[in-house]
Parts: sequence; C-alpha cells; structure tokens
Amino acid sequence: MMQAKKKTVFSGHKGPVYTITSGINAGEVLSGSSDQRLGSWNLLTGEAGDFSAVMPTHILALISIPSSKIIVAGTSGGTVHFLDPVNKKEVKADKYFEAQVFDFAISEKHSLLFVSSGDGRIIVTDLRSFEKLKTLQLSNEKVRSIAVHPDEDSVAVATSNGHVHIFSLPLMQETYNWFAHDLAANCLCWHPEGKYLLSGGRDAHLKVWNPAKNFELIEDIAAHNFALYSIVFSPDGKLFATASRDKTVKVWDAETRQLLLRINKEKQEGHINSVNKVIWTAEGLVSTGDDRAIILWQIESSE
Repeated sequence: MMQAKKKTVFSGHKGPVYTITSGINAGEVLSGSSDQRLGSWNLLTGEAGDFSAVMPTHILALISIPSSKIIVAGTSGGTVHFLDPVNKKEVKADKYFEAQVFDFAISEKHSLLFVSSGDGRIIVTDLRSFEKLKTLQLSNEKVRSIAVHPDEDSVAVATSNGHVHIFSLPLMQETYNWFAHDLAANCLCWHPEGKYLLSGGRDAHLKVWNPAKNFELIEDIAAHNFALYSIVFSPDGKLFATASRDKTVKVWDAETRQLLLRINKEKQEGHINSVNKVIWTAEGLVSTGDDRAIILWQIESSE
C-alpha cells in the first residue's frame, strides 16, 4: 500500500494556479496563475523563492530551459515571455497567437521549443535564438498538450478534437494521427523509457498506447470522475500520477497500471477544487489547482 504525507503547502497566489514546472535551481518550483503572477517556491526550505514576475494576462504555461537558464511563460493573451531569473529581467516578449498559449515542450537535443495554442496551432521555435522556425495548423480547436519522447526523436501532441498526433524530429513530419478520446485529449506523458504513451481526456479516461505497434491501444482505464488534466512519472519511473477536475490526484503502478493511492480532501487534506497540474521532483510530488494551493507530497509505501 502507498500513502501520501503532506510536507508543505505554498500559498500566495490570489487566483487559480494553472501550471507549475521545475525551476532552473535544485528544489525550485515555478507557478503561474490567473492573478497574472509567476511565483517561485523552494521545496527544500518550504518558503517562497527570490524570483517573481507579473504578466499582462493569465499565465497558462511555464517551462524552464536548463541549458540557458531561461524561464518561458505563456499567457491567455497569446504572448510568450522569455525571462532571465538570474538577472531578473525579461529577455524577450513575442506575440505568438491571438488565442491562449496552452503548453510548452523542449528538445535540448535538437534545440527546439514547441508552443501550442488555443487556435489549433503549434509554433516550433529555436531554443537558442528564440526565433520562430515553423508553424503547423493541426485543427480548429485547442492544442492542449505536447510531450517529447525520451530519445527526443519524436513528439506527441494532443488536441481538443480528441486526436493525438506523432511527429518525427527535428523536421516535424507527421507519422501517426488517431482519434484517442471522446470530447478532448487533454494531457500526454511518455514512459521514461518510451515503453508506452499515456493520454488523458475530458472523458475521464486514461489510455495506454504502444509505440512499438503503431500506437495500438494497450489499455483503457476509467481513471477519474471528471476530466484528466495532467500526468507525470516519478523520477525512478516506477510510479505515475494523474490529476483531475474531480479534485483528486491518483498514484499508479507504472508496470501494471494498477491504482495505488487516491489523494483527496477527505483523507489527506488535499485540494478542494480542480487539480490542474502535477510534477514529480526529487523532493516529492507537487500538485496545484483552482484552490490556489501548491502542495508538496511525500509518496511512500505504508508497509
């Protein structure tokens, strides 16, 4: 059996927190909220970090670029902000879309940044110069999630029309495209060794796809009561966690895909509203959502 121990609760945002990501420093987490603030939090000390920023509109997406120590923030106004947290300045702000910026992913191997939007597009950007290289129109609906394969030679993309697309890298040539979820495909995550691709949908289902057999469906799991918003693997690859609009975080066995733990308000004093994002760091599992709280969990065996 598994159990979750609440280690730290970070508070300070005045609106729902839509996204979190690891920072450029060890033990650091960054958050973006509807209050237009980018916050940093130290998981080691349990205190707020020394970097923050204010954006012109809601912050929906964040990612850190380790090689250049740059933080990238995407807003509901369609602007992408490139931030230097060391010198505490904005390097560049670029209007990418008229619609929202929904997600980021990077390939350090190919020096590429992927940016997705609410109008169905992806823009591929050079990771060093921050210049736009290519634009792809995938649908007329939101592109909700981007996940780069562990070998960085392909990337998976989920859209609100229920489809998942696979592109080869670095040229972004489409190799697969299939209908994965009723209503919308919301989130994607690769197994750390590329054994399978996980997708989560607005249909509340978690699906497991086999890349070795043309992304044949391995398993379809009725995982939550409402839409899935985020999936992440533990650092050792033995577990993964899912986050949902149903206010819960669930922890699963990565080998068997069996449910091991359900984290909610009643049992662990978890979130009281939709859980929008989970990340898994060396310090533990971090979750956040519409209740404005950022919670660090210690996940361990109860045996």
